[in-house]
Order: sequence, then C-alpha cells, then structure tokens
Amino acid sequence: VCTGCTHNQILRKKWFPSKRLVPIESRIQMYRTLGEGGCNVIADERPYVTETVFRKNIPNYTGLYATGTNLFSKEPLAIVTREDDTEWSTFCNWILHTLMAAEKYNITQTTATSPDNNFPTTPITQFGQEFNNMSLYAIQAVGNYGEIYERNLERLIPRDGLDFINTQGDTGLIYSFPTGDLTSIGPGPTKGGSLEAIIEQGYLVCGIGANKATAGFGEYDSTNQVWSGM
Repeated sequence: VCTGCTHNQILRKKWFPSKRLVPIESRIQMYRTLGEGGCNVIADERPYVTETVFRKNIPNYTGLYATGTNLFSKEPLAIVTREDDTEWSTFCNWILHTLMAAEKYNITQTTATSPDNNFPTTPITQFGQEFNNMSLYAIQAVGNYGEIYERNLERLIPRDGLDFINTQGDTGLIYSFPTGDLTSIGPGPTKGGSLEAIIEQGYLVCGIGANKATAGFGEYDSTNQVWSGM
C-alpha cells in the first residue's frame, strides 16, 4: 500500500498490523513489488487495481491476478474547479447533473433531440442565450452518464452498487438533483472569467489523461490521432 494515503491508514487501523504491510512510495513501485513477489496483495482505488491496469504497467508479469470485491472505504470523488470563478463551477455542475438526469430519464446520445423524449425542455437562461440548449447539446455530444461509463470505464470496473444512479433509493450516492426554476435570468458571464474566454476563442480546452491503461473519460481517435471526451 502507498504511504501517505488513506488506504494505508484504514488498513493499519482496522485490518492489518503494521508489520504485515509493505509501505510503497508510488503506484508503479507498488505494481513492481507485487509482480516481483515482494507482497501478496495491493490496496488502492478501484481503477488502479484492475487486472488490465496492472498488466499494462507490468507487461512481463505472466502469473495469476484476481481483483477482490470488498470495499474497505467509500471516498467520494468529484470534479474540481477554481474557487474564484463561481460561474464556471456552476456551469460544470449543470452539465454533470444534466448527464445524470439524462440517464434517469433514459435520454441517450441518439435520442437527445427527439421530440418524443421526456427530458425537461425549459431553456437554461442563466449563462446567456447561446447556452440555452446546453443540456441537450451535452447529451448529444457524449451521451448520458451511463453511456459515458460504458464507453470508458466498464471494461476496467464493471458498473455496480454505488456507480448507479439512485432513482429508487436502492443504489449509491449518485443523484440527479431537481433543476429548480429554469426561467430566471441570471447575470452574464463574469468579466475576464472562463466562460468569457471560451466564447471569445470559440472552443474549450480540456486536460485529458493520455494513459489509457488508467480509467478515465478521455477517448482517443487512432485514425485522426486526436483526444476528445469528458
């Protein structure tokens, strides 16, 4: 287990005596230690202990590998935005909840603009007229949350339990929040803020992890050699 992480603290406190743990400084060192027989088990976030990720990082390992199903901690992950640009943070939250709500209402990438779907169609006026239909544009571009998960994570972490949208109170903590009043008109883009810069340049620049051995929402088009996605 990596030193300085919460996994280390949880394992020491609840499950194993310190003498049974092998402290490791980095993930790649953790993989190497397991592959070389220096330890029998590794503990980390689910995306980093899958067999695909392990064998990608230690290609010479030919032994058996199995991933456990028990979760020893539940630490929520979230998107992070700058504290001094609340409008951009709000914009990102709208998109995130839109993608989760789309799955709840069974609106997919192919049906986003269909007149027969039951997705709320009230324009979002908070960010200016050109963003009125940003919800439908987002779904049309990348699909709903379930489609994104299927496309990017399912091969590494089969979706279950906490990864499902909570619609009946019987799954995890992923909720589709009520949208509230969509008819009010908020302020325009903050002067010098992220939205203003994006509008001026005409496109959004995102950082995407280039290591496809690790779970993520970036997609690589090998034909055009271009990264895209959430």
